[in-house]
Amino acid sequence: MPVPKSYEMCKPFLEALGDERPHTLEDLGDAIAQRFALTEEDLAERKAGGYRQPVFQTRIGWVKNLLSK
Repeated sequence: MPVPKSYEMCKPFLEALGDERPHTLEDLGDAIAQRFALTEEDLAERKAGGYRQPVFQTRIGWVKNLLSK
């Protein structure tokens, strides 16, 4: 499965926060990766052009920023 778009991760991100306990961004990323059944290959996918950070991590960061506003 390809890495979901940022807007597709918003609801699962909020659901993962639903237990009202503190979470790290890594914990939330793990929960979302499990929810979408992403493989290690999916999680390691990078954009062309020499980007250092995997697409999944970039999108999780966008979701966090979007929802914090």
